[in-house]
Amino acid sequence: MTDGSSLAVFIGGYFHQDWTIEGPNAAAVVDRYAAENLPEDVTAAKDEAEAMLAAEPDERLLADALVRMGLSYLPHVDGMTHREWLQSVVERLDTHLGRHSR
Repeated sequence: MTDGSSLAVFIGGYFHQDWTIEGPNAAAVVDRYAAENLPEDVTAAKDEAEAMLAAEPDERLLADALVRMGLSYLPHVDGMTHREWLQSVVERLDTHLGRHSR
């Protein structure tokens, strides 16, 4: 995953160290990203997240990769692993994309 990937742009742009200014919680931040970006960019970020989940089975390595992209959100605060959080992001983006295609 390169620094210019859609997923890295999303993570670094919305889940930076001051991510709470983007929304009151992580789900709201994902919603904001989906609302503010083109469907093709949202699709690319979702697809890259799915590929990352498939390619990296180790939780620690997945967490490290997300942090390198700029992730400052801590999923464990909300009772999730990084994998569970990223899967929830995929599902939430997929829901938004389904609404957009109607």
